[in-house]
Amino acid sequence: MPQIGTVKMRLPSNVAKGDWITVKALIIHPQKLTKDGKPEHVLTHMKGTYQGKTVVECELGGAISVNPMIAFRIQATKSGEVKTTFKDNKGKQYVGTATLNVG
Repeated sequence: MPQIGTVKMRLPSNVAKGDWITVKALIIHPQKLTKDGKPEHVLTHMKGTYQGKTVVECELGGAISVNPMIAFRIQATKSGEVKTTFKDNKGKQYVGTATLNVG
């Protein structure tokens, strides 16, 4: 079983310059709440970057499912790194990276 914080990224393999593509990031995380619904161990933040520039950023919370998958769209301009960073309420940071090949 994968460890908490494992981030798996999925990008399309055949991408032409100018194409809009969907980036998918799955993170293994328990999203635990206390019995009264307060956050015990939950994701609080997600940021996606392409070519080192922020393309999406959002706040998360207890309403997110266990092992959530977050998807966002980018326009492929050139080959490079796509990175997704998650943070949780315990101060931990989890990062996933993938290389986008534009041909």
